[in-house]
Amino acid sequence: DRLFECLPNSLRPSNSGKQSEGGGRNHSGKQSSEAVTFALPTLIPPRVIPLLHDLAQQMVQAGHQQQLFRIYRETRATVLEQSLRKLGVERLSKDDVQRMQWEVLEAKIGNWIHYMRISVR
Repeated sequence: DRLFECLPNSLRPSNSGKQSEGGGRNHSGKQSSEAVTFALPTLIPPRVIPLLHDLAQQMVQAGHQQQLFRIYRETRATVLEQSLRKLGVERLSKDDVQRMQWEVLEAKIGNWIHYMRISVR
C-alpha cells in the first residue's frame, strides 16, 4: 500500500479498489511524487529474525546450504512478483510482447520502468 501511495493517480490501475481516503495524497496532504519517503513496513517480526538466523546456520552446518538458497530465492521471487502485480505490472510471455503493437508496448515499458523505480526504493 505504501508503494502504491507513491504512484501518481494517473498511473494507478483503475481496478485497485484500495485507494485510501487521501486519494493518492501522502500523510502531509500533498500530492505523492517520486521523492516521497516512507518508513518501511516490518515484514518479519523482530523476535523471529534470530530464530531464522539460527535455523539457517543449522541448515548450512548440516550440509543443506543449496536447499536454503533455493528456499530463500523462491520466497523472495514470489513476494517481489506479488508486490509488482499489486502495482500493476503484469507478467507477459515473450510471445505476448512480440504480438503487442509498438505503441502499447512502449507505454507498458514506460510504466514498468516507473514501477520498478518505486519498488526498488
